[in-house]
Amino acid sequence: MQLDNTVEVNSWLSSIFEQINLPDILIHPTVIAIDVISVLLIIFFLDWLAKGIILSTVDKLIRKSKVKWDDIFLEHKVFHNVAHIVPILSIDFLLPIFFEEYPDFIYLIDTITDIGFLWIIVLVLMSIISSLTQLSKKGEQYVSIAIQSLSQLVKIVIIVFAVIVTFSIILKIDLSAIFGALGALMAVIILVFRDTILGFVASIQMSASKMVKIGDWVAMPSYSADGPLIELNLMTAKIQNWDKTITSVPTYALISSSVKNWEGMSESGVRRIKRSINFDVNSIKFIENSDLEIYTQYNLIKNYIEKTESKITEYNQTNVENPNMVVNIRKQTNIGVFRKYAEEYLKSRPDISQTQTLMVRQLQASEKGLPLEVYCFSTDTAWVNYEGIQSDIFDHLFAVANEFGLRIFQNPTGMDLMALKK
Repeated sequence: MQLDNTVEVNSWLSSIFEQINLPDILIHPTVIAIDVISVLLIIFFLDWLAKGIILSTVDKLIRKSKVKWDDIFLEHKVFHNVAHIVPILSIDFLLPIFFEEYPDFIYLIDTITDIGFLWIIVLVLMSIISSLTQLSKKGEQYVSIAIQSLSQLVKIVIIVFAVIVTFSIILKIDLSAIFGALGALMAVIILVFRDTILGFVASIQMSASKMVKIGDWVAMPSYSADGPLIELNLMTAKIQNWDKTITSVPTYALISSSVKNWEGMSESGVRRIKRSINFDVNSIKFIENSDLEIYTQYNLIKNYIEKTESKITEYNQTNVENPNMVVNIRKQTNIGVFRKYAEEYLKSRPDISQTQTLMVRQLQASEKGLPLEVYCFSTDTAWVNYEGIQSDIFDHLFAVANEFGLRIFQNPTGMDLMALKK
């Protein structure tokens, strides 16, 4: 009945145009144009209805809901994209009604409609995947890395499949024939998507082994990258260096290259201090009694000096036959006392961990003197605070070294050469 009515309406429109003396060559296109406009108006009305009524109702319900997943679905326009399905489906219903007399036109619009419906489904799937990916970020960060990479891979697969189906619809080619042809090109496809495949595998490995996550401070010397990891996706990882530049590296490089992850340091709550001072070996000497009297007034090593001197005196009295020879007796050295002073100084600082390794040790002497290394851990891992603590320690040690008769080694400068001329 509807079809007959539509035919009658088109005939009625044609008769009207004939009565107003519209040229015969324009009557037929004008009727088609009116039908097209009518269909478009109906489609736009249905689209407005779907968005204006259905979406507004869904929006109100979601706002009242206490769960969070529906808010994320609304944010990524899942329901908005689903609403587009209504006007697309209505086209299949309207075409036979308005264009029964034009089968070729119906065929063309059907093809376009099928392609449009396909890509609307793609949009819906994309928005759902994006929503699920965002939901995963609320869980364990290592797992979210794998989920994010998986979602990107699924999106790529969906788009590639949609493109293939689009060509199949346009060219009227069986999908099996297209996939058969793609099978022969599989080697080329793997080569093109090499980084994508490697990045996906790398994401799974990083998630399984908990190697790295967003926010970790990582260092990759081979890429001159050192700073927090700010983005990690299927293809690239972005590291913001401390000078605020950004280094992009392939995702798979995080497992194939040398990567230092400083997150363990942050989680432990301590940060290592490992630095040495080089002393002029010519300034190293035995301590005389007059020096001992001075050193016993230093609070940090007073007890150490007294106990050590007592043991040395007892040893010399019982084991040494000729105490007048310096090589026969035991005596404390200024470098040894300074080493103990530095150790006690570190123990006295509240910003130095007393539960981690703490020592002051000698390293191998070289042409640059005798290195005395401070090895300890700061209880503050923040970069600025850590550097301040480290600097305070060495400011003090450099300043007090002279009190022990020690000279800091440095290469001769212009001032040294000028002093020799005098």
